[in-house]
Amino acid sequence: MPEIVQTLADLSGRRIPFVIAPSWFLAGFGHTADFVQRRLKARLPWSSEAIWIMNCHARCDDSSTRNELGLEPRPLRDTFTDTVHWL
Repeated sequence: MPEIVQTLADLSGRRIPFVIAPSWFLAGFGHTADFVQRRLKARLPWSSEAIWIMNCHARCDDSSTRNELGLEPRPLRDTFTDTVHWL
């Protein structure tokens, strides 16, 4: 995660402060957000379910696609460069 944030900061020319919080803290934050959400008319951009999914550290294996079809993903820096310029 720090590498991604640093790449975006370099490309945008801005400082992007961030903190990596432990999963137990995020889970508690998500449950609190769910409780608050029941009393608000506006939608919060996070929930305990979203944080639970994020904490699962899900990964995918694309080695079959790379080997069988010969496809390679674009370098992440190129993708970020296009996105930053577009924004």
